[in-house]
Amino acid sequence: MIQCILKIIEDKLYSLITDASGEAVQHLPPKAFGVPFGESFVTQTSSGWESRYTFSGKEKDVETGYSYFGARYYDSDISVWLSVDPLASQYPSMSAYMYTAGNPMMLVDPDGREFDDPNDVTRARNSQTEARNRVAELNNNIKALESKESLTDSEKQTLADSKDQVKVLEDHVSHLEEMITTKDWKYAYKKVDESSSDVSTYYKNGVVTMEYKESSPNAQAHEEAHGYQYISGALKISGGHDDNSSYDLSDEAEAYKIQVSYVNSERQKAFYNIVNVSEIKGVKDITADNLSKSKFIRSTYPDLVKKHKKSQ
Repeated sequence: MIQCILKIIEDKLYSLITDASGEAVQHLPPKAFGVPFGESFVTQTSSGWESRYTFSGKEKDVETGYSYFGARYYDSDISVWLSVDPLASQYPSMSAYMYTAGNPMMLVDPDGREFDDPNDVTRARNSQTEARNRVAELNNNIKALESKESLTDSEKQTLADSKDQVKVLEDHVSHLEEMITTKDWKYAYKKVDESSSDVSTYYKNGVVTMEYKESSPNAQAHEEAHGYQYISGALKISGGHDDNSSYDLSDEAEAYKIQVSYVNSERQKAFYNIVNVSEIKGVKDITADNLSKSKFIRSTYPDLVKKHKKSQ
């Protein structure tokens, strides 16, 4: 059995291919050694045998020296793809032959069609975990309330709202999974400064970018909701750019439902106090109609509120 591993030897990083006994049989220079695009001009072996599976774990053709990724071949010696990206139309500002958007230190290209940032997948997975933890907390509250022989009107409202929140969060987890695994869209997270007054989600150069603050996972969930709205068609693209004509107050309502569901009851009360609309007593009440009545929402999204009122 042949394995490819990383070992620290004398404080230096080496990419080694070992045999079943753990003995190194081939040494490859990793990205940190100045060959980030998989250039193969330096290699060392303990015998005449060389592994065909080297850069990115893809098989290299013995005769041509090209690596096969699935959708197309890659020439690591000159750092380009040998055919046009099947998804080139999603990246109009980028060469259709460029590997990982020219950033192999941060991005990977799993199959020759689209590049991925492993950190983006990790962030989306962590958001799913946050949502699942919140669902577990809500389910415990639901179980406690349902065990009572009788409930007050307030407890009945809390029970119903908790169930609504569970549904919102479970849908969000599912939507994140679709966002992670879809091959039709490219997503990325962008961290903004904590002092920034706002975060947003936008489409540019074939990528849906969701801004976030490290301290606000619920606000990140809000932007993730907008990210998924590109998949659902609620947010559209025209000519390679955002089609803002499709963006309306109902999109913000859906995002706020998720954002509110992510936090505990005390923080939910704080949000409802800021919105200050008597009709909003739970997440199901967060609708475009109700949000349009809020002074806070009218000042934050004046154009969306006007657009909503014109549509009625």
